[in-house]
This record gives sequence, structure tokens and C-alpha cells, in this order.
Amino acid sequence: NKTLLEVQFLKEAAAQLMEARRVLQWSYVVAFSSPDWLQKNIFESNQSELENATEELSFTFENTAVLELCSDSGRVKVIDQTKKVQRRLQSMIANLDDMRADAL
Repeated sequence: NKTLLEVQFLKEAAAQLMEARRVLQWSYVVAFSSPDWLQKNIFESNQSELENATEELSFTFENTAVLELCSDSGRVKVIDQTKKVQRRLQSMIANLDDMRADAL
């Protein structure tokens, strides 16, 4: 039996997945519209890294039994993957902000 605090990392990982997918959803719109300020090579690299990190975490969620996710090794894996998604997401947003700021 696990307490709510012991499985809080799963809730945080799910929230991070939803946020990353939402940003990715809109990143495809930005890529399609290709504004003048967009540095495509950097943007596409950031987008790809975020996609890969998001899919890795999603795959873990979808293909790992809940009890295994709650084990010590499963917990560490999910937390590490969640942090990776968070870093990629922050990097993508920061780079987009920098690109837009440089264009002004």
C-alpha cells in the first residue's frame, strides 16, 4: 500500500506530459506558419528533443505496470524522465522567447 505522497510523482509526471503535449501541439502551428523570426534549425532541434523525451515518458506510463512504477527503481525512472521533459520544455520555450526578442 502506498500513500498519496508516495505516488505524487505519478501525478506530477502526468501533468508534465499534458503540458509538453500542449506545447508540442502549438509548436506544429508555429512550424507550419514559419514566422520570419523563427530560426528553423534550432526550433526543429528543440521540437524533436521535446517529442522524444515526451514519448519516452509516455511509453513508460503506457507499458509499465502500476506496481512496477511505484517500486524504487520505477519511481526513479519516472522522476528522471519527468525532469528530462521539463528541461526540454523549458529549453524550447526559452529559445522561442529569445528568437522573438532578437527579431524585435
